[in-house]
Parts: sequence; C-alpha cells; structure tokens
Amino acid sequence: NIITWGTGLLAGGSYDRFFELAEQAPAGSKGLVFDPEIVSGGSWTSVNMTQAAPEFTRSIIESQIRRVAAMVALVDPDHQSPRLLAAGGGSRRQLMTSLLSDGTGRTVETVQADPLRGAARLAAETC
Repeated sequence: NIITWGTGLLAGGSYDRFFELAEQAPAGSKGLVFDPEIVSGGSWTSVNMTQAAPEFTRSIIESQIRRVAAMVALVDPDHQSPRLLAAGGGSRRQLMTSLLSDGTGRTVETVQADPLRGAARLAAETC
C-alpha cells in the first residue's frame, strides 16, 4: 500500500517515524500534493525548496484521506451517516483519524475488527 511504500522511502521503514514526520508538517503540506495513481505513475506536484520529509510524508497521508473522502461521498452523498467506523493500522494514529474526520465532515470512531474473518464468514455463508 501507499503508506507502506512511503514509510520505506521516507522513514527507513518505521511507521512511528513516518507519522512523527507527518505530524511536523502543516495542513496542506506547504502546497505539496501527492497523486498516488501507481498504475500510471504516482507523482508529487507543487514541489518547492521549503518542503522536506515532513511535507512529503503528510502529503501521502493527505492523498489517502482525499481518496477515502471521495469514496464516502459516493456511498453516502446525502451525508445521512454522521460517523465513520475505522479499523486497522491507520485508525490507530490520531493524525489519520483527525484528518479523516476533517476530510469527510464526520465523526470517526475507531473499532476493533478483523476484516479477514468477516470476509471468510461472508464467503462461508454465501457458498
């Protein structure tokens, strides 16, 4: 995934370091925008000399928030659900849940979940 790639590229493989760096950058990453379209080639735009590792890491996170916000808008365009349930790696990071809340205009509630168990159960019930 993009976060794992960015962690290896910018933080020596340490998720803690990756998020520490991202927390140092201001919202909007000083104008730096990451487009994670890996199939055609991901890219950064608006790169300038004031940006460093913190802005690059945060721009990766912000790109993921934009993607999730777009998906949420497709699923619930009338904003009928005031909250999102988040599970997994990113949901353990305050920065991620805060940005997700800001990006979607919804409250984010972190829950414990095992998506593989749920998928296996669904497959067993439908076969």
